[in-house]
Amino acid sequence: MIFNIKVNIKKLAVYSSISFFLLFFILRIFLVFSYSADIGGIENNVIYSICKTIYGIPLYSDPEQGNYDITQYTPLYYNFIIFICKILSVNPLDDLHSIYIIGRSVSLLLNIAGGIIIFGLLSKKFKIPKSISIISSSIYFLFLTRIQFAARPDSLFSFLFILSISILCLFFIEENKKKRTVYFFAGLSIASLSIFAKQTGIELLVFIPGFFLLTKDFKRFLLSAITLISVTAFLYAFFSGIYGESFLKHSFGGINNGVIYFRAYDVFSHFFATSTLIFIAGTICSVLFFQKRRSTVSRFLSYTILFLFFFAFVTTAKEGSWINYYNEYIIAVLILSAIEINNLSHHFTMKDAVHRTALWSLVSAIILIMPVMILNKLFHEHFNHLKDTKTIFLEKQTASKEIRQILDQNNGAYFLSFDADINCMLADRSIVPQKDIVPALTKFDYTGLYNALENGMVRYIILKTGEEPNSFLGKDFKDFSIRYDDGKYKLLENKSVKRKLPV
Repeated sequence: MIFNIKVNIKKLAVYSSISFFLLFFILRIFLVFSYSADIGGIENNVIYSICKTIYGIPLYSDPEQGNYDITQYTPLYYNFIIFICKILSVNPLDDLHSIYIIGRSVSLLLNIAGGIIIFGLLSKKFKIPKSISIISSSIYFLFLTRIQFAARPDSLFSFLFILSISILCLFFIEENKKKRTVYFFAGLSIASLSIFAKQTGIELLVFIPGFFLLTKDFKRFLLSAITLISVTAFLYAFFSGIYGESFLKHSFGGINNGVIYFRAYDVFSHFFATSTLIFIAGTICSVLFFQKRRSTVSRFLSYTILFLFFFAFVTTAKEGSWINYYNEYIIAVLILSAIEINNLSHHFTMKDAVHRTALWSLVSAIILIMPVMILNKLFHEHFNHLKDTKTIFLEKQTASKEIRQILDQNNGAYFLSFDADINCMLADRSIVPQKDIVPALTKFDYTGLYNALENGMVRYIILKTGEEPNSFLGKDFKDFSIRYDDGKYKLLENKSVKRKLPV
């Protein structure tokens, strides 16, 4: 009877986790094909940078000239999506929705790959029962936010983080000296690579050597610091050689969100409300770093949890931050929690009332919390994204194709639009396509932009039929009149500009 209860609890937990994983996976599939221009994190900004590159504009062009756009992140994710788009011969005007699908599909696959790595690390390397490994991987997948599965670099960064931490864990538990050396340098190299997926990778460059310093392993502290600095410097030189000084301008100086100190607590309170059990587990696990009798890998993961929590808390003081900043913290908590739960299980049997109660409590939490998380994501975050229709998208595409012909007759002329899809479809001619960023959140010299508004370089405005143009950055549009109107969208032209503008 006792054996049957034990098996049933495990099966109930595993089958529940798999079921909820599949339900969330189905939701994710629907979101991949959504016609929304932003399912999370203003992803249309990332898509715009991809589209302009397909048109032949450098990924990191001069932000103080031309389109006055910002490529917010480092280049790995962009280049990966651009490569796939070129292989499939898709272009922004005809296939913008396909570009979104490609980006979101890559993010979904990277998320799944991260879960597979967590499962393999726990079950294969730490010899943790598959039941616990499956539950941990499922929880990881469900705790991903919309930022991670939009067409954004966050999914790639998360994957590289998991890969780097997992390889370093192998370094700590491996007994073969040659393999340990390979794991050590591989983990550090991937950590350096992560900063070129997203700038948040700087956290790995700090906390990895920090662990060796705090544990007084000075040899590996110096070796890890030198390796991380060297690989990062090489990669920076490589990408700077490709993109020039604009690479640094965009990815490390392009955004100035500003700091609001109380925002850190505001973001944490939302994180705590949605991830209370994770925070409790993380708090318990963080104490293990101070117990020197613990294994090195447990202390490393415990230290990682401590560092990542404080890193997330401090950086969420930045305006525009959100609970996705705690993503890496959650991953580290899940890995170490699985290890510790497995260790505790060796000291108890199902005859023990405390163990039996704790196990049932865990299963109850999984069964009750997971569906609530999925329903919350569906109805409070993504319901409108699933309602966006193909018809409206096609109306924008039809107007963009007509307007493309007009733009081609006026080389050097730009248009102004507040529609994210149209800006992406006609990415080479869109002025200030990322109006949530430029010029409010940047410190670049926009004298050229104001001149472009005054001297007729911005020759067109695209609006919905029935809308009237307002002023933009102090410039009114009284000299503009209708050039094209299909009943859905219209193109206004500055009639005071008589000549064709130079390329």
